[in-house]
Amino acid sequence: MANVVMMPQIGLNETSNLISTWNKDVGEMVKVGDVLFTIETDKSSMEVESEFEGVLLKKLYEEGDACDVLTPVCIIGRQGEDIEDLFSAKEEEEVKPVVEAPQETPQLPEDSQANVVIMPQIGLNETSNLISTWNRNVGDAVKVGDVLFTIETDKSSMEVESEFEGVLLKKFYEEGDACDVLTPVCIIGPEGEDISGFSVEQSTADEVQDPKTESTLNNIQTMPAQGTVNPDGIQKVSPRARNLAESKGADLGYAVGTGPEGRIIERDVYTLLHNGPVMTKAAKLGLGEVDPSSIHATGIGGRILSTDGAKTSKIETTTAQPQATEEEYKIVKFSNIRKIIAKNMMNSLQTTAQLTLNASFDATNIMEYRKLVKSGSDEFGLGNITLNDMVMYAVSRTVGDFENLNAHMIGEDQIKIFSSVHLGFACDTDKGLMVPTIFDSNKMSLNEISKHSKELAEQCKKGNIDPKKLQGASFTISNLGSFGIENFTPVINPPQTGILGVGTIEYKVKREAGTFIEYPAMFISLTFDHRAIDGAPAARFLKALKFNLENFNLLLAK
Repeated sequence: MANVVMMPQIGLNETSNLISTWNKDVGEMVKVGDVLFTIETDKSSMEVESEFEGVLLKKLYEEGDACDVLTPVCIIGRQGEDIEDLFSAKEEEEVKPVVEAPQETPQLPEDSQANVVIMPQIGLNETSNLISTWNRNVGDAVKVGDVLFTIETDKSSMEVESEFEGVLLKKFYEEGDACDVLTPVCIIGPEGEDISGFSVEQSTADEVQDPKTESTLNNIQTMPAQGTVNPDGIQKVSPRARNLAESKGADLGYAVGTGPEGRIIERDVYTLLHNGPVMTKAAKLGLGEVDPSSIHATGIGGRILSTDGAKTSKIETTTAQPQATEEEYKIVKFSNIRKIIAKNMMNSLQTTAQLTLNASFDATNIMEYRKLVKSGSDEFGLGNITLNDMVMYAVSRTVGDFENLNAHMIGEDQIKIFSSVHLGFACDTDKGLMVPTIFDSNKMSLNEISKHSKELAEQCKKGNIDPKKLQGASFTISNLGSFGIENFTPVINPPQTGILGVGTIEYKVKREAGTFIEYPAMFISLTFDHRAIDGAPAARFLKALKFNLENFNLLLAK
């Protein structure tokens, strides 16, 4: 089945993008992650990567053409595949792929003075955003530039400002609701304006029925005899299907792929979710009258085993134990950003092969250098350069020599290696963890890295950082040394292949020239994805980083 590649929307107000370069020609093979074309907006240029694998069958635009956002650009499919049915013969100039068309945005009457506020699309792959806070209530006066509401994506939060002046006449969503991108959120207009003819029907096509509402044996999915794993042992999953499975907590090991060559696509995940809990055949036969939704599954990936049903039956006959009163504990609902962090951490641990190596280095050199910089900061116009700034500088000069650590995994069998070091660093905020990116850090001076990291951290803490600055890192650093932590296991930010944990300084003793001397030891921990890099190269990276930090003055001279 052929796939239509759509033109992404980069900025909130972008309506079209210009195709500056095609990187693939018709008839060429395309893999997931390959750059298809480069687009230009009024502010920047960006490479657009393929989410599909196959042959480039048709281009709908040439270099230099402008293409409306969220409309088809090209088609990828199998060699020789007939794609005529994808287009309507009625309008030869207008491309109409045979996919379910999005519902038209409801329109106000032509003579209405009211304006509809649309949910912006922040990232290229964002399909919906969560409204975390409303800053205006119905009936409140609104001016251009006033913050209407705050939205949260899987990477950040952002305030949405009004482009209109008037009164907030109607909200279509409440706090905590998810709203599809590019659909109406609220209406602003003159006080008393009639908007009764305007309504928004929230689509329920993507909603999944709670298995608990139909907990019958017919609604239980048994383990398939054959999965969708290819002969080479790699499971093919489309990016949209993987994102949906992660957001819904579905085990893709039980999805039956209906896409090309058994590829798992989005509808397969919906099928898996609608079919209810996953259980073995033995468990299904021995379940009896027990409600599957009441069973605590103990199998891998949430599978219900035959022993789980027996345990449930025993539990039901056990004498009820006294329950703790509500005063003895409280239940706190996760904030939306906490939910996002939790999902991302679980996704990281479930989809990567993580291993951590620990080491320490003699911090005498960097501590002395910091004293030197601090004493001359006013005279030379230097900022407050910290030990962490020095570690980031050393990493930016070291990780580029170990290309598989300065990289992103693409699927299960490809890796994107960066020529520059885009250094992410963990930032603690009142809302939770954020990871801003210092792009091209290997081209910056120590003072520039120090200044830039502080600016980004301040933006994170104030909650006004551009979401684009929270993505794109090729390697990340997390420093918990200020809390007295020696060693820890930092969690990789997929699709990155490595992350460095920085610990505190503790004094150790070492022997030199027959004499025992005390020295300040700083701890570092490297977590890496074993799919991309083996233990020995990872250890060599730590050894090289240790050398550069212990000889920091020489590193600055390079």
